[in-house]
Amino acid sequence: MRKAGLTIRMSLLMLALFLTAMPDVCMADSSNPPIRTTSGMSAQCRADITFEAAAREGYVPLLKEGKVWVWNAADQGQRRDDVPVYFTVTGQELVDGRNCFRIQQTCELDYLNGHEYLLSEENRQVELRYLYEDGIAYYVPLYDFNLKPGQFCQVWEADEDCIFEWDPFYEMEVKAEGNITACGNFRRKIELEDKQTDKSVVWVEGIGAPGRYDMLTRFYMAEADNGICLLGFRECIDEGKTIFTMADFEKPLSSIDELPAGDEGCRIKAPTYDMMGRRVASTVRGGIYIRDGKKFVGQ
Repeated sequence: MRKAGLTIRMSLLMLALFLTAMPDVCMADSSNPPIRTTSGMSAQCRADITFEAAAREGYVPLLKEGKVWVWNAADQGQRRDDVPVYFTVTGQELVDGRNCFRIQQTCELDYLNGHEYLLSEENRQVELRYLYEDGIAYYVPLYDFNLKPGQFCQVWEADEDCIFEWDPFYEMEVKAEGNITACGNFRRKIELEDKQTDKSVVWVEGIGAPGRYDMLTRFYMAEADNGICLLGFRECIDEGKTIFTMADFEKPLSSIDELPAGDEGCRIKAPTYDMMGRRVASTVRGGIYIRDGKKFVGQ
């Protein structure tokens, strides 16, 4: 394993909220484990994608400026299990030739307040920037939304000080994918199975997963000795409105007929595209379109 010094606090890494299956293997360098990707391109050579460009191809990106994930934390001293912890996308910056999003963590509890993370999202893959003591940055995988049923993805493991040696037998298998609707928005849901623990794992496009052990990299952190700990996902907020709650992760996969109508959760002033990525001035009843990063059925 290789020791790492972080620009972010790994001991507080709760990024499940944003929280690779083809035979292609790429190496960032000879000392790092390979990432198996569905795109066949290394992490260093993937092209940047913008929110609007991704929306045109039917993908809802995870990262967007102003977006907020809210988790519950417990404080045994106050006998509370509902202390809110906020993870807010505060901006974008070019780092290592990549477009990275800065995530700021805030909370009324000092122990969980004032931490920052850098995430990159390219070609439907979300990665965390991890900085080694020698100054070399490496990006560890969190999600790959290219995955399809029957494919496998490699699971990585890390703790406060290091990334563990890569175990080729620790994988998750995609069991199913489909559609769910939450707060009036259509979203793609991926159901996976952890092959080591037989645990069921859920990812939702544009939202992430409900726990930190549900990502492609598992972060094992020592329990705090002050009675404070992060419990789990509460909700996701965009443009001041709740767009997803913890209960939505449990919704069963639905059919295309259950998509929300075009005027339900989509802004009329935003440009509209058909499923071929062409901008359209009007919609046809029953047709499927994309507006403001969301699919909807024309009325």
